[in-house]
Amino acid sequence: MRATLGYSDGSTATRAVDWDAVDLAKLDRPGRYLVHGTVRQRRYPAILAYNRADPNIYRWERDGRVRYLFTATDDTNNDNVGSAHLPLRIADRIEDLADDKGGRAREIDVLNRRTRRDRTSEGRVIAGCYWAPEIHEIGGRLSILFAPCFNPKDDQSSEGGLWSRVQSHIIQLRKGGDPANPADWSPPSAILKADGTPLGRIGMPNISLDMTYFTIGGQGYYAWSQRYIPTSGPLGDPLTWIAKVDPTHPTRLAGAPAPIIVPETSVEENLAEGGFALAHDGRVTLVYSSSGVSPTYVVNGISAPLDADLTRRDVWRKWSAPLQKSMPMPAGTIDYRRYEQGPGHGAFTTDEDGNPLYVYHSWGNGVGGDGRDARVRRIHWAADGRPLLDMTQDEEVAPANRRVTMAVTVR
Repeated sequence: MRATLGYSDGSTATRAVDWDAVDLAKLDRPGRYLVHGTVRQRRYPAILAYNRADPNIYRWERDGRVRYLFTATDDTNNDNVGSAHLPLRIADRIEDLADDKGGRAREIDVLNRRTRRDRTSEGRVIAGCYWAPEIHEIGGRLSILFAPCFNPKDDQSSEGGLWSRVQSHIIQLRKGGDPANPADWSPPSAILKADGTPLGRIGMPNISLDMTYFTIGGQGYYAWSQRYIPTSGPLGDPLTWIAKVDPTHPTRLAGAPAPIIVPETSVEENLAEGGFALAHDGRVTLVYSSSGVSPTYVVNGISAPLDADLTRRDVWRKWSAPLQKSMPMPAGTIDYRRYEQGPGHGAFTTDEDGNPLYVYHSWGNGVGGDGRDARVRRIHWAADGRPLLDMTQDEEVAPANRRVTMAVTVR
């Protein structure tokens, strides 16, 4: 039995309840009873993982067992270009993914360019980045989308990778494989257009990154950030693109790519990246991040009907204000742990009770080092369809309302 939560805007949600054992023990004989309980609000460490940016948690079910998989960009010392690996954590509970609960000790390297000289299926050696890994099941196989970078002068070198040579790739777990065993993952393969050419403008240096995958109405889609690199001046086309994909052939797009998010507002500052989709109440919302990779990072979103042609920009509606932004920090204070700054690049998952969760990073200088840190919190859908990404526990359930009572009749 779950408790129904009601909010002032008319929206509702449900939560599991931890019923008092002493009251439950009385239900072994006929009668009418009052059973008391507390609305369950799972608490996670304030920082889930230090120096882990662009975080992603995937709820993985296989052979009747549920496990949670965590991956992220290694942002130690803010040197994510120099990252040497693609980290992965596996646990039975979300809280056990946290550093404070032994999560860092559970971390294994699916890829590591220094110890294994990670080589792509095309024969290039990865030289850094391993940006924004996301875990999905694509074509029935556990998959990780990520963006490695390469040495522009020597594609056989495992050092000297440049961010301007980053490109979206995929690895997939063999059927029946163990995600904690690096040998069970396929070599990284670049994701290409339907004709086999790289993503981006023909004849120009391009980068593609932050690729995500989702399925609507049985159709698979990739969405990603793509830019071309001019010889001088700012980056070109800092947009989010979308294309259909056949999940049985995940290294090729199944249709023409099209831009769907164009930075237009002052807070977006010519950037739209890190998209992640979630369907709710007849619509799909694609949450994305903007501004600089700094304490000014913000989160916004676009939304479209589930039955629309999602490759058309005009079917998507953009929220007029950010969905998540930095908390006000008192003048003269620098405390990135207490006052979240630059939140963003989030992803959605489901907790042990079926509630939607949002995992994201915040600026982390001086918190657990000098890299961005992963955090997690529950989300709520407002009456107007917005996902509320910054609801506090007291806003979720007021302290005075956490105790509930249920009347039970036993016959």
